[in-house]
Amino acid sequence: GVVQNKQEAVDYLTWSLFYRRLTKNPNYYNLLGIDDDILSDYLSELVENTLAELDESKCIAVDDNDMDLSPLNFGMITSHYYVQHTTIKLFAANLRAQSKLRRVLDVLVSAEEFEEVPVRQGEEGLLAALSKRLPVPLTEPDFAESRIKAHVLLQLHFSRRELSADQREDLGKILDQALRLLQAMVDILSSNGWLRPALAAMELSQMLVQARWNTDSPLLQIPHFNKEIVARCNAAGVKRVEDIGELEEDKLNEVLGLGPQEMQEAADFCNSYPDLDLQVAIKSGKTAYTGEPVVVEVVLERVEDEEDVDVDGGEGEDRKRKRDDEPTPAKVYGKV
Repeated sequence: GVVQNKQEAVDYLTWSLFYRRLTKNPNYYNLLGIDDDILSDYLSELVENTLAELDESKCIAVDDNDMDLSPLNFGMITSHYYVQHTTIKLFAANLRAQSKLRRVLDVLVSAEEFEEVPVRQGEEGLLAALSKRLPVPLTEPDFAESRIKAHVLLQLHFSRRELSADQREDLGKILDQALRLLQAMVDILSSNGWLRPALAAMELSQMLVQARWNTDSPLLQIPHFNKEIVARCNAAGVKRVEDIGELEEDKLNEVLGLGPQEMQEAADFCNSYPDLDLQVAIKSGKTAYTGEPVVVEVVLERVEDEEDVDVDGGEGEDRKRKRDDEPTPAKVYGKV
């Protein structure tokens, strides 16, 4: 790395804009002057305190000589996803091997990044009213806290509830942070070998992107689909997005009951919906033992359907030409 010991950390700061600000506005930083000795003592104390916090969060390791530094797994995760080290410490301390999705959500909204979400004057009452109809009830919430507001807005997002302009703006900021935080959380959980909470974090990430609860029908992802259409689809034996293409044209029109434009948008979504084939094989031997490393080969391949969902009774020359020109997707290989 760029900084490998405490002295290099001090030297690195002397090349920053922060160091120039120290000499231009020392009173702001509670400095008694701008002499070299004063600045050196200030930077040394700043580096010592910062490294002590990173060491406590298990982001770095300080060598026995109290000078040399080395990054740890949490530190690399913090740097890669641009996350506060206190957030990484929070995730590591509050998640366990048996944590479920609800616990993952509670820990996520407690991240320090959400402390910047404003709770405006008089908004506590509105949040309290909205929370009464949430699928996941809150335990003794303080609606003046930013994390509680983030919790409420995320649940409203999953339920696709109408929000005010200010709430939509706040939700946008929360979603920008949440996906990155969940990726960091998955890395932490994976490094501990905790499958259940890692899958829960991945599922929560999908919920954020799709704005749906994990218990919702996957058919609700399709444009213009509502609960009534989903009920008719289920009655016709359609449970998954892939099943839409199995219906005959007349039956499809009867079940969906959509107009031409809406039907076309729904068909475009279904035709672009990925159908994946997953193959897993153990390469390190026929037997796997607990606690020992195992080499696993994973082959992930996108399966091309022979027929697309059609709204006109025929595939059409443009669509045929587009499919013929598309290259065959390559297989994706990975080893763990």
